[in-house]
Amino acid sequence: RDTFLDHPSGVRVLLAPERLNTIETLDATRIVKALTRLRTHFDYLICDTSSSLDSLSAALLLAADLVLFVVTPEVPALRDLQRVLNEVPSLRSESRSLVVLNRYPSRVGLDLKEVERGLGRTVSATIPSRGVEIGQAVNKGFSVASMSTNLVLNQAVAKLADLLQGEVASERAPVTIQAVGSI
Repeated sequence: RDTFLDHPSGVRVLLAPERLNTIETLDATRIVKALTRLRTHFDYLICDTSSSLDSLSAALLLAADLVLFVVTPEVPALRDLQRVLNEVPSLRSESRSLVVLNRYPSRVGLDLKEVERGLGRTVSATIPSRGVEIGQAVNKGFSVASMSTNLVLNQAVAKLADLLQGEVASERAPVTIQAVGSI
């Protein structure tokens, strides 16, 4: 039986197990081996990890050619990202990881310069705060770009896609997306 969900856009998705207790028993070594085998069948592999640094997330981060850290402009989220970067020093390099600032600008979040100064590195892309539109797209299973009529949001998503395409074009795969804090 085919375990992938085919999206009309052509993307094939391998979903996480439905039962949470199954997720806790996943063996990181087996998952990384499976991803290695999948590399021969796909141009790009994107792994969306949890925001915690458990053994599976750590293994995926180490196995990835490029990690995209999605973080919000709040001190706790940035502190969590710093902790991850301290625990996995190889990801400090901007050639191995990119930072995307989600929900930016924010009325209550830090300024972009403060975020970059605090992290000691540049933010590669920002995604504006459009919770309702993003929530609607996620709940209906559509891309944000296909659901949103907001030009700023669409341009930000397109810029991020172009950035990733350029980064991945240099023989990089898989990309691991590590959400840090609340996204």
